[in-house]
Amino acid sequence: MNTNKHYIAMVLALSAFASTTTYAYDPIGPQTNVPVATLANSRWHECYRETYKTTGTGLATIQNQCPGSNLMLACRPTGSDTVQLLSEALRADVLFDTGTSNTPHNANGTSWYFNNNYSWGFANQGDLLTRNACDNAPSATGQSTRLCWQTANGAITNGGRCGANTGLEQSDAFERVIYQRNVVDLAIFPASGQLPIYSSFDVDIILTATDPTLLTGGTLKVKLNKDDLTSSCSTQQAIMKVNNKSSWGRVVRCYGISSALVSSVTNNFMVVHTTAGGVKSANGAQWTVYPVQPLP
Repeated sequence: MNTNKHYIAMVLALSAFASTTTYAYDPIGPQTNVPVATLANSRWHECYRETYKTTGTGLATIQNQCPGSNLMLACRPTGSDTVQLLSEALRADVLFDTGTSNTPHNANGTSWYFNNNYSWGFANQGDLLTRNACDNAPSATGQSTRLCWQTANGAITNGGRCGANTGLEQSDAFERVIYQRNVVDLAIFPASGQLPIYSSFDVDIILTATDPTLLTGGTLKVKLNKDDLTSSCSTQQAIMKVNNKSSWGRVVRCYGISSALVSSVTNNFMVVHTTAGGVKSANGAQWTVYPVQPLP
C-alpha cells in the first residue's frame, strides 16, 4: 500500500467526516411521542434509566454516567419503543440550580428547573410552574409537556410526573430516561467493501469529540469477527482541531490486518471506545470477501 496515498486519503476522510458531523435530531422545546429509533439514529445514547418507583439513586452517580455536553430528559411507558416526552439542552442548562422557586432557567425552548433536594424537570417555555416539590398543578397549561422527578438529599426519589401521568410513586409502568449525545463519535474507513484474499490491509478509525480530554486516556478495543486486533492499532494522527475548530479529532490506524482472519461471507469489524470516565461509544463495519474490488 502506498503510504502517501493512504495518508492523503485519511486526511480527506477526516475532513469529510468533520464537515458532516451534525446531529439530525436536535429538537427545540419539549417533544412528545418520539420513536426511540429516531434518537439512536441521531447519535443520542441512553445513559440512565429507572422506573418511577425506584428511589435512592445518587444524582452524582447519574451525572457521572451521563457526561455528555448535551443532555435529554425523557420518560416513557416501561419498555416502550416510543418516548412519551423529552426535551434537551446544553448540560449546564439542564443542571442549572433553580433552588425551590417557580422561576425556571429558560434554554432551547424549555423551562428547566433543578435542585438536588427538591425536584428536577421541565415544562414548555412560558408555562407557569407550580413546584411542590414537583410541578404538579392538575389544571396547569401544557400538561402533556411537563416532566418532573423528585429529589432529596442528592438523590432521585420515587414519584413525579411523565406528561399528564402523575402519582407515580409506586409505579413500574413508567420509566425515567436520560440520553446524551455520543461522547465520542467513531468513523471507520473503509466502512464497507470487499476484502482481498491472501493479502493484508490497513484500516483507519477516526474519533471526534467536542471535548479533547475525552480522546485522551481511556481504551480502544478493536475486533474483526472473534479476533482481537487492538494490538495492531496505534495513533496515526494526534488530537487536532477539526470541523471549523468546533470539535477535536484523533486518527488510529490498524496495520496489516491479514485476510486470513476473514470468513467466506460477512465479516464484522467492531470498534469500542471507552473514555477515562467509563462511557462507551461503538461503531462497526461490514465487509465481504474477494472478488470485485479490494479495499483501497
